[in-house]
Amino acid sequence: MLIAVGRRPYTEGLGVEDLGLEINRGKITVNACMETNIEGIYAIGDLVVGPDLAHVASREAIIAVENALLDKKKKMSYKAVPGCVFTEPEVASVGMKEKSAKEAGINYKVGKFEFRGLGKAQAMGKFQGFVKVITDEKDVIIGAAIIGERATDMLGELTVACELGITAEQLGEVIHPHPTLCEGIMEAVHDVHKQCVHSVE
Repeated sequence: MLIAVGRRPYTEGLGVEDLGLEINRGKITVNACMETNIEGIYAIGDLVVGPDLAHVASREAIIAVENALLDKKKKMSYKAVPGCVFTEPEVASVGMKEKSAKEAGINYKVGKFEFRGLGKAQAMGKFQGFVKVITDEKDVIIGAAIIGERATDMLGELTVACELGITAEQLGEVIHPHPTLCEGIMEAVHDVHKQCVHSVE
């Protein structure tokens, strides 16, 4: 049984009220550079609005430090935030889901490949799961989901694709090592255009 009571920012004793920092629903308001309403003061992680994930907070910290110390004016991007669930099998996703793409009126396409079509998955005896890729009308990868063995490790490639606006065609032209589970990504992007060579349907 799982009981989740939620999270709340830990601001007690920080003196945020004394400093005059802008607060909204218990969170410190920041701009895209992670700077608060007071110049030179930055906030990250569970103190600000955004996904409460350690890897997101780490990236926010880098942005904040580089802007504070080096005046780089870098902006935080939440375009491709990887989400990972360390269950058996693992579940990982990034970017838009089909439902949100549909609600946004995006003319999207989906490519999918089952783990059971991968030689490595068969050899490992871990053939449950799939890779799913979502692209927009320009073939740009806008979302992805993986369920299966090492899904959380594999998601990195698709996170890069979402963040940088790589197309399914571009990613599909990259040679993927064999035999590996990440071949499922290559097969899924091929399936976007119904050109999947090793389809198991």
